[in-house]
Amino acid sequence: MNIAGWPFTAIVVGDVTSGAPGRLTLDVTAPVEADARAVLEYGLYAWSELGQCGGWGGDVLAPTSVRAELAGPALAAGTASRFTWDFKSLAIDPRSAAGLFNTIEFALRTGVSRAYLQGTGSQEPAQQIARDELPPLWPRLTYSLDDDRTGPHVEAVVTFDEGADNLEQAVEALQVWLDAGAVQTYRDPDVSSELGFLLPEGVEGWELDGNEATVFIEDTGALEGAWDALANVVQAVHQSVAPVRSVQIL
Repeated sequence: MNIAGWPFTAIVVGDVTSGAPGRLTLDVTAPVEADARAVLEYGLYAWSELGQCGGWGGDVLAPTSVRAELAGPALAAGTASRFTWDFKSLAIDPRSAAGLFNTIEFALRTGVSRAYLQGTGSQEPAQQIARDELPPLWPRLTYSLDDDRTGPHVEAVVTFDEGADNLEQAVEALQVWLDAGAVQTYRDPDVSSELGFLLPEGVEGWELDGNEATVFIEDTGALEGAWDALANVVQAVHQSVAPVRSVQIL
């Protein structure tokens, strides 16, 4: 399936929901400079880690079922004109490919001719994919969600149950979500290429105080699916790491 909207050809083929191995192939028309490659590697790692943390769930896969596990180190095998990254297990909502292609565009503004995400088999994904759509909210949340954003400056508060353990691990998962926002994974295509970030204000990320994790963010043009991804991460955290009482996004 070709997906329009990027300055390169973006293709998703095969079943990317099954948990079988997968591969990302990136064809370039010019050598990639070391700094750009470092940003690309970081961005792809953040995208895959967000899958590992449940962010690429939605109405297709439960957040606790999502996987995007890179096989071996994050650094790609490659030649002067082609890079490949193998996934040991790929079980994502197909719409999360839009976030992957956003990250590639952020790292390499020019010089990419094709990005090709291959799941198992050769058929087109059953789920249609568009650039302006990321995976939606998992429909069966087991915590209270209050999403009342009114502007670009946002406060997010995750409240865990009193006495919950593993809160540091839980906050690490929340930080993965924010790290992906720093490389335009959630960029709205209607904003300029200089915008489209989720940027922490004040401190560099989430702060844990007792049983509450808080972050202040400037949203410079992210898709609604960015906030759904946060709620999906929290759902996975609630099920697998530490019980969550509520999430407020204000």
